[in-house]
Amino acid sequence: MSIVLKVLLRIILVVIVIAALAVGAVWGFCYFKFKVNVFSVVGSLNQLNKNVEIADVAPKAVKDSDMEDAMNAANASIPNLITKDAEGNYTINDHALPLMVNNMVLTDKEVCSIINTLIKNGTALNINVSGSNIDLKEYKFTLIQFDFNSLDTENNTVKFNAVASINLDKIKEKMSSFPLSIFKSRVPQTLYISNTVTIKKLDEAFTYEVEADSITANNLPQNKVEEIFTLINGFTKIGTASEFSKIIGQNLANAFIGNSANEGFAYKLKDAGATDFNFEKDGDNINFVIKNLI
Repeated sequence: MSIVLKVLLRIILVVIVIAALAVGAVWGFCYFKFKVNVFSVVGSLNQLNKNVEIADVAPKAVKDSDMEDAMNAANASIPNLITKDAEGNYTINDHALPLMVNNMVLTDKEVCSIINTLIKNGTALNINVSGSNIDLKEYKFTLIQFDFNSLDTENNTVKFNAVASINLDKIKEKMSSFPLSIFKSRVPQTLYISNTVTIKKLDEAFTYEVEADSITANNLPQNKVEEIFTLINGFTKIGTASEFSKIIGQNLANAFIGNSANEGFAYKLKDAGATDFNFEKDGDNINFVIKNLI
C-alpha cells in the first residue's frame, strides 16, 4: 500500500506541477505580450457576471412616459413631428414638415426616448471598428439612459453620459481561440455599458467635437474595463477602451444632433427651419435645444 500511495502522490504532484506551469504559461503569455494580468481579468469577469441593478447603473433610466413627453415637446415646436397610433407605437416624421414655430427644447430623457424610437423603427446604429461596420442592433443594443451634465458655457462643452445594454452572445461565439477561450464561460450574456464623453459645440452651425471621458461596464470600474479591452484588442483589434468610448459617444451624438456627413435628428429638421443646436441649463436640468429661424 505504501508503494501505491507513493505512486499516487507522485502522480498528483506531477499534475499539480503541470497545471501550475500551464497557468503560468497563460499568465506569462498575456502579461508579456499585452501587459495584462490574467488573474485580474478573471476576477473582473467574475464581477461582470454579478447581478446588475438598473437603478445603480442608470439612475435616470427612461420610462415609457418620457416618449409621451418627448412627443408633446417636439410637437409644440413642429406640429405632428411625432405621432402615436392606437397601439401606442410612435412615428417620427422627417419629411414635408411645417416650419418650426419656436425652439425645440428637449430633456435628456426625451432625447434618449426619441433615439430609441428611431432605432426601433429601423434606423441603423452603425459603428466602425478597425475598418469594419457593426450594426449595434444585431447585438440588441438598447438605450437606457441619457444624462447631460457639467455644462460649461464658457467653453461650449457638456458631459454626455449614455447607458446601454448589449447582448454578448455573438461576441462569445468569436471567443474560440486561445487565450480568449479560457475567459468565454465567464463573459456575461448582457453587458450594461455606461459611457461618458465631452461634446464641444463649435462656432459653425451643427458642428461639434466629441472626446472620450470614461467607460464602465456593469459594476466594473474604468481601469478594469481598460484591462479587458487591452486583452481583447490584442486578438480582435476593436481598439482601446478610450477609442471604443469615443466611437460610441460620437455615433450617439451624430444620432441626436447630426451634421452634413451624418444626418441626425436635429440636422434633419433644417428644412423645417432648424438653424443650429445648443445645450442650455434650466434649473437643475440641462436641455438639448434645437434653434429655429425666428
